[in-house]
Amino acid sequence: MAGRWISAATAVLPQGRQLPSDQWLRRHRAIVASVLIASVLLVGFGLTQELPLSRALIDGALPLVLAASAWFLRSGQRIRASLACAALIAVAAIAVEISGTVEAHFLFFIVMPIVALYEDWAPFATAAGLVFSNHVAAALIGPGGSSSQSGEPIVSTLIHGGLFLGMCVTSLVHWNIHENARKSERKLLSQLERQVLHDPLTQLANRSLFNDRLNHALRERERSARPLAVFVIDIDGFKPVNDALGHAAGDAVLVEIAGRLRSCTRTGDTVARVGGDEFALVLPGLDEVDVGALGQRIIEFVAEPILLDGEEVRISASVGIAVASADNRGRNLSEDADRAMYSAKHQGRGCFRVFSSASDVSNRGLLTVQGADARMWAAYIGGLRQDIAAGKAEGKLPTQTRAPESTRRTLESLLGAIGALPVYESGPVALPLPERMALEEFVFHQTMVHAWADSLVDQGLLTVRRSPAAERFWASLHSCVTGSPTPELKPVLETS
Repeated sequence: MAGRWISAATAVLPQGRQLPSDQWLRRHRAIVASVLIASVLLVGFGLTQELPLSRALIDGALPLVLAASAWFLRSGQRIRASLACAALIAVAAIAVEISGTVEAHFLFFIVMPIVALYEDWAPFATAAGLVFSNHVAAALIGPGGSSSQSGEPIVSTLIHGGLFLGMCVTSLVHWNIHENARKSERKLLSQLERQVLHDPLTQLANRSLFNDRLNHALRERERSARPLAVFVIDIDGFKPVNDALGHAAGDAVLVEIAGRLRSCTRTGDTVARVGGDEFALVLPGLDEVDVGALGQRIIEFVAEPILLDGEEVRISASVGIAVASADNRGRNLSEDADRAMYSAKHQGRGCFRVFSSASDVSNRGLLTVQGADARMWAAYIGGLRQDIAAGKAEGKLPTQTRAPESTRRTLESLLGAIGALPVYESGPVALPLPERMALEEFVFHQTMVHAWADSLVDQGLLTVRRSPAAERFWASLHSCVTGSPTPELKPVLETS
C-alpha cells in the first residue's frame, strides 16, 4: 500500500534534469548575473541601514563568492546550480537580517520560483534546505533572530515555514507543467520526424533517411576506411499479386518482406523502402567477401512462401550489390547497386549481381542509347496511343483491340525509364531495361504493333509515323534483345 502511495506521489512530481543544455546555460547565467547585481545592492542596502562599511562589505562578499564560484567552476551542472541557489538564499537571508522586519521574509518567496527555473532537484533541495535551516536557527536563537520581534518565534517560524512550503509546492507545479509540455513537444517532434523519415506502411526508413544514412556512412568511411556495401532489392512478381489479390494483400506482402529484410541485417544497418516494391540497405562494415552470402540469404528469405488468407504466395527478388572500393570511393554506390539490380533482373528472377567496374555487369541490364532517340520513340508511342484512341472513337478501328497486360506493364516500365533519363543529355545514356523474359515478350509483341501501325498509316486510318530517331532507338532495343535487327529496320541502321 505504501509503495503505491509513493509511486502515485512521485508520478505527479517533476523528474528533473530535463532541461536542454543550451537553455540551462542561459538560465544559469541570468541567475548568477542577478546574484552579482544583488550582492552590490546588498552592500548599499547595509550602508543605508547604518551598518559599518566593513560589515556591509562582508555581507555582500558571501553571495558574491558563491556566485563567482558558480560562474567560473568547471564542475557539473548540479554543483554550479546549487552554488548559485545558495548565493540567492544568502542574499535573501542577509537582507532579512539587515532589515529586521517580518515582511522581508517574502524575499524567500521570490527566490524559490527563480530556483525552480533550473528544473532540477539538487539546487531546489539546496535552496529549500537553506531556507528552513535559516528559520529554525532564527527560532532557536531567540532575540537575535528577526522572528523574536513577534514574541512567538516558534509560532512565527511555523507560519513562515508553512507559507514557504506552499510556495515550494506552487513552484513544483509550474515546474511540472513546463516539464510535461516539453515532453509532449519532444514526443510530437519525434512523431513528425518519424513520419517524415519513415515509410508509413512498413515503418522502414524512406528514401530521404536512406540517403542521409548513406552519406553519413560514406563520411565515416573516408575517416576510417571502414568497408561499406549498398544493396538495392526489387521484388519480382509483385504487381501480379497486387492485381490478383488486391492492394491490401499487396501491402501485407510488403510488410512481410520488410520484416524478412530486417531479420537478415544487423543492428546499425539501414533497411529502407525507396519505391513501391523496391528496398535498399546500407551496410557499414560489410566487405566484398561477405556480400555474396548476404545476397543469397536475402533471396532465399524473400522466396519463402507468404500465407495470405490461406493461400500461399510466392515471389522472388532481384538484388543489386555495390561495395565501396578504391575505384569508386563510394561516390556512386547507390547508382551502382541500382545498375547491378537491373542486371540481375535482366538475367532472370531470384538472383543477385555485384557491381564491378572491371566487368560488364553494368551493361547486362542496361542499354546504351542516344537520349534524344529514346525520347522520340516515347513521343511516338504517346502519339500512336492518341491516334488509336481517336480511331476507335470514330469507328475506324475495333474497340476491343488491346495489348496483353504483361506487355503493357513492360511498356510502361520502359517509358518510365526513358522519362527518368536526364533531359539535358541528348548523347549516349544508359537506359535501365526490364527483366529479360518480359522484355523478350514485349519486343516480340511491339514489333507486330509497329508493323500493324505502319499498315494502317498506309491505309490512311492512322496518321502518326515513326521518325528516323525513333527508328534508331527501336533498332537498338530490338538488336539488344534478339541479337539482330528486324528486316524493316535494317536500312535505317545502314544509313544512320
